[in-house]
Amino acid sequence: MIGANSFSGGPDSLSFRFKAKAKNKAKAIVITLNGRDLYDVRFVAIRGFEAVDVGRVEDIYCDMLKAEIEDATGLMLSL
Repeated sequence: MIGANSFSGGPDSLSFRFKAKAKNKAKAIVITLNGRDLYDVRFVAIRGFEAVDVGRVEDIYCDMLKAEIEDATGLMLSL
């Protein structure tokens, strides 16, 4: 729904870029599993060659990821 691309993953993280225009100006999202077995989500704007954090949500459960991303970006992830 948002045109996600450029997926990248590590042992405890997933990141991707998207083409849709978010209300918080983010163009990428980084989701990281923290030490408490919860997730931290960073919303990143790309300006030239620089990545700038435009939002952050910490310590959320996996079933809250979709709602938190939709609230922060104003974009729908599914129909």
